[in-house]
Amino acid sequence: MDTSAQHHLATATNSATCSDVGGPASAAYGAAKGSALADTLEGEKLSKLLVTNHLRVSFEKIQAVFARNLGVSVTAAKRLEPGGMVNAVYFVSAADAEYVLRLSGTRDERWRSAKTLHEVACYKLLAQHGVKVPKVLCYADTADELGLEYIVMERAPGKMLGELYPTLSIGDKEIVVRNIGAVVAKMRSSIRFPQICGFSLDKTGAVVPAPVLELGPDAVFSTCLDFVKAQMRCSLADLAAKADPRWTPYLPRLASYAASLSDTDVPEAASLVFTHSDLNCENVMVCPKTLEVTLLDMEWAGMRPSYWEDIDDLELDDEENGLPEDRVLRLLAESGYHMPAASDETQIAALRRPIDHTCGMLHHSTWFKGRQAESDEFVAELISELEDLLKDHPSS
Repeated sequence: MDTSAQHHLATATNSATCSDVGGPASAAYGAAKGSALADTLEGEKLSKLLVTNHLRVSFEKIQAVFARNLGVSVTAAKRLEPGGMVNAVYFVSAADAEYVLRLSGTRDERWRSAKTLHEVACYKLLAQHGVKVPKVLCYADTADELGLEYIVMERAPGKMLGELYPTLSIGDKEIVVRNIGAVVAKMRSSIRFPQICGFSLDKTGAVVPAPVLELGPDAVFSTCLDFVKAQMRCSLADLAAKADPRWTPYLPRLASYAASLSDTDVPEAASLVFTHSDLNCENVMVCPKTLEVTLLDMEWAGMRPSYWEDIDDLELDDEENGLPEDRVLRLLAESGYHMPAASDETQIAALRRPIDHTCGMLHHSTWFKGRQAESDEFVAELISELEDLLKDHPSS
């Protein structure tokens, strides 16, 4: 047996009181979360582009993993199609429970082992601080046992926020807003580390700081400036390796831009807080009966500047039916979560603009290679924004 597969890992959250388990559409493990480009593609087309289509295991292997590590007899397993950017998910059924088997088989050496350990550590850390997340039951951070790294979790109760929220009454929506605010506020306030970092597990299973997952083995940062520069360097290196002729002319200019960034361009944060970094309607589950909130998908989580992420992407306001934005903001504040002030939003823009441009190019190279007709509009918009960015920076 793979010694990295842990039996009944102690990441228990509050006992689930909601028996309504969402179907595949509400599993919050859909395709290409976090990429706006995914919205322009549809099932079959998207499936051909995803890097996780190779992440498949036989039913017999799934049965063996569950029997060996959990003593569970599996009756069915269904792969969620088409998969995600770096993960694949199976919904696994037993006689009296539902599980999620999350596979990781990235070809990026930076993520080997570290990605699985990071996700498990984040779930464990959040559970220790009372944030409701799925219970991790076992995992393997090598491919020795299953041929792929994996995490087995209890299936989160409820439905995806984006699916359930539009069907709720205004009163129930207000409860959900408060619950989301309370969960995010607890996540941000109760976990403290002095550096921008990710997390891992030591040999005893304790959670320890670790490099920011996507930025390499030395990616722990004391300043926001160093963090932003590292993100740009990483994206530019990935772009250079892809050798996309559309973006090659911009790489030296963006590298110069990144090298010349200063404290004025990238302000420091008032504090560092635990941040989900992909907080969207697919990664928040809500129980229809209790309206309790569960957070999913921690691969991008970690310590970040306090203004790095807000919850605008959750689109909680419903002006037409009597829940305007100012009411949502008051409910969030009452729950302990405060949206960034206008000055903080300026700081967010200062941090994210260069990163979003380099990542935008990287996503284009991944999603639209060989699909010029479908990508022309996106390319034109991105080039225009890049020219504006570089024009505003004299050193480039």
